[in-house]
Amino acid sequence: MGFPPDPQCLVSPIVRRVYNWFGEVLERFMFPKIAGTLVSGIDHPDRVALVVYLPYCNYRCLWCHNYELVLGKFREVPLEDLRWELENNMFVDMIVITGGEPTVYGDGLIRLIEFVKEVRPDLPVRVDTNGSRPDVMEKTVDLVDGFAVDVKAPPQKKRLYSRIIGREFDEEALVKSIKIACDLPLTLFRTVRYPILTDEDFSLIKKFLNDICPSKPYYVNEFVFVNSPADWRGGTSTYLPKNLQDHTFYPEGFEKG
Repeated sequence: MGFPPDPQCLVSPIVRRVYNWFGEVLERFMFPKIAGTLVSGIDHPDRVALVVYLPYCNYRCLWCHNYELVLGKFREVPLEDLRWELENNMFVDMIVITGGEPTVYGDGLIRLIEFVKEVRPDLPVRVDTNGSRPDVMEKTVDLVDGFAVDVKAPPQKKRLYSRIIGREFDEEALVKSIKIACDLPLTLFRTVRYPILTDEDFSLIKKFLNDICPSKPYYVNEFVFVNSPADWRGGTSTYLPKNLQDHTFYPEGFEKG
């Protein structure tokens, strides 16, 4: 009969209900969970963006301002609410998908972007990322108009970078991500002015970006202290749903700092 079977072949009402339920479950897991939306005039230069927040992340950054989303503490927004917002909000001229870390969803992120494009094909889409999953970025590059890639520290200082993100830093992945993002019109790069970064560190970041992608803007966002739980960086990837786990955040022998 093949799968999925033709519903007309499902004679029994019970079998038909199970089939419909299974289809609903599949559809639900096709999309990332949505943790919130916000209309913002500051997330992208000269744009009013509808910001879509996705939960979970593969980093544990110092002073993360969205740590509750990372830990899965959120009230889910139904997909139909997002559809309503897209269909009725004519003030926005851009969609920003942020987190958390959107790329942890893999193909689910692609399906979310396709959903947004189906409802509002007139709106450009930007995805925010820490640059750790160039494989996912490569899959979405033909669907989006840009990435905001967060460069947390000078990649030349691997130990400092690892201390900030709470896991071992993969410079090769970041370089690949920057190269993927570089050709898109709405791409930008940014760094938070962490108190542990120096003026020399920012100069090193600028040099790193100029060597790879000198044509895109780079912004330094001011640091805002967040009183996150003292032990929240001490966990492992069990904070992520099992299907999103890919790393332990503190490799053996790594100084948590």
